[in-house]
Amino acid sequence: MSQFVEVGLQKWEGRDGQTKERRSTSPSDRKIRAYLKWFERESAAFERMRPKLLRKHLGEFVAMSHQKLVDSDQRREKLLERVQKRFKAEEIYIERVLPHPPRLVEIDTMES
Repeated sequence: MSQFVEVGLQKWEGRDGQTKERRSTSPSDRKIRAYLKWFERESAAFERMRPKLLRKHLGEFVAMSHQKLVDSDQRREKLLERVQKRFKAEEIYIERVLPHPPRLVEIDTMES
């Protein structure tokens, strides 16, 4: 699971006095876990690609889908416009290519 968030973990004390736990299976928790898994895959792919991205896209914003670079631009707004038209309702990972970026990451969805 995510190094950042653990979702839907329920804990209680069993009859034997031992602490028990189980994951919630609510639809919202499943959706959040799936989203976090997607985010981890895309951000890990970005980190693997960082050396190449630094050579070709330093200072630009890049858009990734399915762990592949799909577009880039100096202006985040222009990039976002293009990927929203191209990918409709699909989640797209966007990050600025910097040698030592801050770890504040913004996640945009294509949902209206």
